[in-house]
This record gives sequence, C-alpha cells and structure tokens, in this order.
Amino acid sequence: MGDNIQQRKFHLQYPVKNKGKRDKVDALEFMLRIIGTILFFTPGILISYLTFKKTNLTERTAYSIVFTAAYSAILGLILAIFKVFTIKSMIVTIVCLNTFLFLLIRKLKRKYTFATCKVDKKFIFLIFITLLGVIWRLFFRLKVNAWGDGYHHVGILLERELSESNSLSISLPDLNFYTGMAVNKGSFLGGQLSSMIFDSLSFNSDFIKIPLSVFLLCSFTYIVVKKYTHRRDLAVFGSVVMAIGPVEIWQNTLGFLGGDLAYISLISLFIYFKTKVRGYSWLVFFLAITMMISYYTPTVVMVISSAGFILALVLKQIFEKRNTFRITFGIIFNKKIWVYSIILVVLSSFLLNFSSEGITQYSIETFKETTKYTVEKAKSEISDSEKEVKKDISTVKPPKPYKSNIRFLGLPVISWQDLYFTLLGFTFIFHLIFGKKSQIEYDIFLAGIPAVMLALAFYNVNMPERAFSYLAFFGILTAKIPKKLFKIFTVLSIIFLLTTSHIVASERIKFFNNSPGEIEAARWVKSNLNGILLSDERFISLLVIEDYNKVNGFEDDSKYMSPTYYESNVENAKIVFEQNNVEYFASSKRMREEYILMLNFPQEPMTNIRMYERNFRLIFDNGDVRIYKIK
Repeated sequence: MGDNIQQRKFHLQYPVKNKGKRDKVDALEFMLRIIGTILFFTPGILISYLTFKKTNLTERTAYSIVFTAAYSAILGLILAIFKVFTIKSMIVTIVCLNTFLFLLIRKLKRKYTFATCKVDKKFIFLIFITLLGVIWRLFFRLKVNAWGDGYHHVGILLERELSESNSLSISLPDLNFYTGMAVNKGSFLGGQLSSMIFDSLSFNSDFIKIPLSVFLLCSFTYIVVKKYTHRRDLAVFGSVVMAIGPVEIWQNTLGFLGGDLAYISLISLFIYFKTKVRGYSWLVFFLAITMMISYYTPTVVMVISSAGFILALVLKQIFEKRNTFRITFGIIFNKKIWVYSIILVVLSSFLLNFSSEGITQYSIETFKETTKYTVEKAKSEISDSEKEVKKDISTVKPPKPYKSNIRFLGLPVISWQDLYFTLLGFTFIFHLIFGKKSQIEYDIFLAGIPAVMLALAFYNVNMPERAFSYLAFFGILTAKIPKKLFKIFTVLSIIFLLTTSHIVASERIKFFNNSPGEIEAARWVKSNLNGILLSDERFISLLVIEDYNKVNGFEDDSKYMSPTYYESNVENAKIVFEQNNVEYFASSKRMREEYILMLNFPQEPMTNIRMYERNFRLIFDNGDVRIYKIK
C-alpha cells in the first residue's frame, strides 16, 4: 500500500494487460485487506479483555467494537495533530499498540483470561436480528441514487483535504455561507479520521459498517433492557424494534464510526447507572471522549444525560440513607457520581470553548482566528446580520416547513410511531399508580430523570423527532405489558413498526437522493461558469464535490428565503441577489415540485418559478435543473 491515504485503492487504478497478473494483484490486495481488518479490530478486542475480566460473547463482541471505534478516533486525531496521518504511521502505531496491550494482558494473566466465550442462543439470535436489520436498511439505501446529504458531501471534502495534508492543517475553500457547514464538521474530525483509518486498512464498504452498527444498536438495547427489567422476552422485543425502526434511527446507523455511535453512547450511560460490572466506567469514558471529538449533538446529549444521572444518584442516596451524614458520605464517595461528573465537566468544558469561540456560527473570520485550519479568500461579512444593507426587503415572511402529505387520521405517519413509544411510557406510569412497585420500577423511575431532561432539551430546540429516536430504547424499557398478552403485543408492534417505517422511509429517502439531472448540471456548472451561484443545500453540495466553490446560500429562517423561493416580487429578489453577490441561480425539479433544503430542515417547494422565467435569462435546462443568469 502507498503512503498517501488516496492511494488505498491503487490496484484498481492501474491497467494490467496480463489477466493472470491482475488476478494476482487483486488476490494480494484482498489478503492485505483481511490482514488490515484484523489489525484494525485487534486493539479494541484487547482493550475489552483488559477492561472486562469475564463477560458473555454478546457483550464481549459489542464492547470490542465500541473500543475499536473509540481508539481509532483518538488515534486518528493524534496522528493528524502530529502531521503523520499516513498508512505507514497507522500500521506502525497500531502494531505497537497491539504489542503493548498484549504484553500488558500477559503480565496481568492472573486477573485476565483469553478463555473463549460460549456461543449461546442470545448471541445467535442477535446475529439473526442484525442480518434482518441490515437487509431492512439496504432495502431503502440501495434505492437512492448517489446517497448523501450536505454533511455527507462535506465529509468527502474534508477527507480529501486530510488525505492531501496528512494533518489538521487543512485548507478549506471559501464557500461563502456554506463554509460554515465545512467549518462545523471540521471541528469534529474524530469520526472522519476513524473512518479514514478503517477505509485505508480494511474493506472500504458500507456492507461491513452497517452490520457492525446494527449489531451494536440491537445488542446494547438488549443489554440495557435486561439489566433493568430482568425480562429476556422484553429484551428480545427491544432488539427487534431497534432492528426495524424507527426511521430516525436506522437512517443514522449506516456506519459505526464517530457520530454513528450517538445512540450507543446514550444507552451506555443508562447501562452504567444500573450495572455492577467493574471496568464499565472505562467504556463510558471512552465513548464520551469519542463523541467529544466526533459529533456535536451526542456530546450535548451526554452532558445533559450525565447531569440527569447525577441528580438521580443524589436522590437515590437521599431516599435510601435518610441520614444527613450517610447521605453526604454516600454522595461524596459514590464512584458513579464521580464518573458522570467527570464526563459532565470534560464535555461541558469542550462545548463551552467550542461555543465561546463562535465556531458554531456560519462565519469564516471566527473560524480563521480560532482553529489551525486556513480558508482561501476569507471574507469577514458572511451572515445576514453582518452585511451592510443598502436596500431593505419590503416584506419578510416566516419559513414554510415541508409537511408530509402521507397522513393517517390527520397525523403524519412518523407521529404515530411517536405516539406508540409515548403509550409505552404511559403503561409504566399506570403501573406506578395502580401496580405493585419493586426495585425495578424504582430504578426505571430514577433513570427517567435524565430521559425527561433530554426530551425537554430536544423539544426546546424544535427537534421532537430526535427526542423519540434517542429515547426509543427507554420507551421499551418502561413498557409494562402483561405476560399473557405479550406475544400478541409483540406481533402487533412488529406489524405496526414495519408498516409505518416503510411508509416514512419510502418518503424520507428522497431527502438523500441526488437525481441524475442534478449531477449532470453540477458537472456542467464546473465546466462552464465562473461566478457565485445560489441554490439550496442539496445542489450546492454537489457543486462542492465537483470543486466548484463559488456558491452561496442562507438559513431556513433567513429573511431571504421568501423573496427567493416564494414571492413574485422581482425587486425583492434582486435585493437578495445583490446582497449575496449572486450571479447565477439554479432550481431543480425537486425544488420546484417536492422540497427545498437550505440548511437544516426541508421547506415547501418553490412557487415563483415564473418570476425567473420572465425576468432572468435561462442559460441551462436539462429537463431537471434550470440555471438563470442574474447579472
């Protein structure tokens, strides 16, 4: 393998006249990939043996995968910081790490063992459910042409820059407003670096990553439900539910590195609250650090949840001790409180610094001043509020969020899934009021504190679907279904979730699809234009991948949205284009008939296309994308 990351598929790029020789090259590459895969996963396995003396095969496998993702994210960041992010340095570092871990285990042989775990029915079942979950995801994934959203394409941009520089000193192009997207993701490179190590050494395929992700989701759900309820049937039910839905979860489990561990990181905090297994604190801590350097949302999730568990543990001490001295002593010397507190302090400090530096704002100048990255042709005036407004828009209207046309009894189908998990929670409340209470209900009630805090946080930022997707496992955990009705409930639940998830996913995949017409238009723009082009995030991201960086856009709630896409007032539109230095405007069939995606949320399709036809010159039309010259 070459030293540069970009050369990891070199054997496919060199023409080989002799077919026999080509077969030998491919066979050699295949063998190297097998060796690389073993090398990549070995440290995680060894760390799991160091951390957990004894455990079953399911937990051993799940924890090994988690440790693999965690160590590779941290390793990738270290190599990039020291500017040695090359294949050779990866191999040498991982070999040294494996040697050190192996010698450490040998030295501690009295405490740790490599004894083979027993393959039990639970493990076989989880493998079977994982396969079903993978098929379920690929059924929709393979329907999409050129899968990806804006963040996916930004990831490709960052990977390309990282592979060329082999360090964090990457150069990001000036994308005007959309530079913020690259800046935001560029500040959380752990997952990107981890994925690049995996792709460089191992088999670069989603067909490997997706099964790992689904297995983690199913196994961690099984573990947390079993820990709290001691009910195997409910744990099995939970793993099945996670394998087939809800949609918000499976669309974010198409990989297992970095941010794809978001749900696992949260579930791990709930398991830690209940578990008595020594060493589990290391797993939680590794996951917290991985999230901190990989993805913003689960970092915040872990901060809020840790604060909730600290409160839950304090209340537990108060309820159980009933003596001021014992309560104080119990709080001070409670190991779990310390672990949650460390996670809370470390992650909060990182987020505070992240926010105070202004990196979350879509601005280039703050990015230059607070990071090691460089931006070509930086501009200090990017956002709406920073621009000098010579003319004002005569009308400012609120955004028009996209609304699903697929409804049942007046509610979107996805809301019926939300109601389903809400009703599971109500069965627990009903049981608390009228049923016989035990330690199980007591622990679930305390664990409900961080769950409620997290749900309120997502509702506060207008992301209710995130609350239900992150806390779906907790809804299962709280389910109080009589055992005599449980089989019927399970069958009905699976039918309901399969039906609703299929309906929602069939509609949702269009938000990840790039049509052939849009791809063709992006390539035409690259070859024929040389000015700033305004469009929505979907089309802009394709231009960025084609190395066309003269682009611009704005947020969903920007005052520019309505004049650009919905009003027929050409004077207002010209003000928008003037203030954003726009020379070209592009609209696709998707934008005219289905939805517009400016930044975060899809908006209703355009209603003012005739304004462009009457007032601006059409310079490109392939039946899908229309591009107008503004000036």
